Amino acid sequence: MTFSLWDHTIRLNLYSSFLVTNAFLPIMRKQKYGRIVSITSAMANFEYEGLGAYSAAKAGLEGLMRTVAIEEKNHGILVNMFDPGNLKTEQNPYGEGEPAMVVAGIVKLATLPADGMNGQVIRANQ
Repeated sequence: MTFSLWDHTIRLNLYSSFLVTNAFLPIMRKQKYGRIVSITSAMANFEYEGLGAYSAAKAGLEGLMRTVAIEEKNHGILVNMFDPGNLKTEQNPYGEGEPAMVVAGIVKLATLPADGMNGQVIRANQ
C-alpha cells in the first residue's frame, strides 16, 4: 500500500468524521441537544487482505466516537455508530444489499430519546 492510498483512506474514513464532529459540537452544546451517527464497519474488528488502512480508520473512528459519547453525554449529545453491512456501492459492486435498506436504522439512531443508547455500534444485520 502506498502512503498516498493510506493517507486518502484515513482522511476519508476517520479525519472527515473528526472534522464534521468538531464543526457541529459547539452548536449541539449550545442547544444542549444533538445526535451523532457515524458509519462504521465490521472491518474495524476484522482483517482482510489489502484493507489495512480501512480497518485502521474504522477502528480509530469507533474509538473516537466512544470517547466523544462519554465527553458529550452531559451536554445532551448522544453518539453512536452504524454498521450497514455488506452493501452494494461504487466501491463494493459485489455487495449484497442496497444502501436504501439501512436508512431506517440510521434515522432511528439520529432520533433517539434523551435516555437512548450512547457509544454503541449497531449492526444492520442484527
